[in-house]
Amino acid sequence: MAVILRASERKDRRRGQIGPDGHRTRQRTWFVETDELAGSNQVETAIGIPQRYTGYVTETETDLETVVISITSKQLRKSDLLWEVDVKYSSNLFDRDPEHEDPRLRFPRMSMVSEVLQVPVVGTLKQGVPITPEETDIYQDPILNSAGDPYSPQPLVDESRPVVTIVRNEATYSPSLAIVYQDAVNNDNYLGAEPRQLKMESITTPGRQTAVVGGVEETYYPVTYRMIFRREGWDLRNLDIGARGTTFGSTTGTIKAFVDAESGIPELRKLDGAGGALSTTASSTEFVYRKDRHYREEPYVNLNLPNTFI
Repeated sequence: MAVILRASERKDRRRGQIGPDGHRTRQRTWFVETDELAGSNQVETAIGIPQRYTGYVTETETDLETVVISITSKQLRKSDLLWEVDVKYSSNLFDRDPEHEDPRLRFPRMSMVSEVLQVPVVGTLKQGVPITPEETDIYQDPILNSAGDPYSPQPLVDESRPVVTIVRNEATYSPSLAIVYQDAVNNDNYLGAEPRQLKMESITTPGRQTAVVGGVEETYYPVTYRMIFRREGWDLRNLDIGARGTTFGSTTGTIKAFVDAESGIPELRKLDGAGGALSTTASSTEFVYRKDRHYREEPYVNLNLPNTFI
């Protein structure tokens, strides 16, 4: 089966107009590349391309009453692996169904709650300054015992996290979307969150549902998106401290175990972020924190969900 290498929107080809009767129409175009020959259905359902009945959502606009009415694709002449996908929107469907008899036309339902977890404390957060995911050192002081070592185990503290849930009725559901976004953080600004400040917990559905629309039985899937905010971002931050490294002031770069000069007992020392020991003088208050990007990034704009709370 062919693999979608990329699906990117040609933003310069966005079009829209309002007709004399007040109906709105819009059009967007995507460029899709595959690794081998693919069918139009696979190309037209690539992640990021809005599916039928999805409202018009971009980085700056939300018009949920103008929904996708058609998706068409064509191969580009220069290659069998390159496709152009046109997505057309209209407000006609919404205008003809003001009571939302068709569940696929109903607005997504959004809610927000807060969950509280017990997490190991790394340090005391800085006061009076903004804390963003891009900052490496967000701590004022580490949490250490009177000898200057980390507690084992580290103390636990409450951490409150806002959780947003979005339920949207969709014409189709693909488990591959849930796999791609499994524990993925945002690489764009979404719902007030800066990049890497929001993590997808799950994309689930209870399964296929049916509704009679205009005397015809139609199929849809209620899909639930659950995302968790974290003010500090989802990067891992830890005090750089260890039992091995290069000696403070050493120019050889040879990593050795740290031992107390008098007793010969192994000890932990503060590290400089590059494997070297910081000064062990009593007056030193310098600490280094390491930030590691464990969670992968995905563009949340590709989910075509409302970018404002409705």
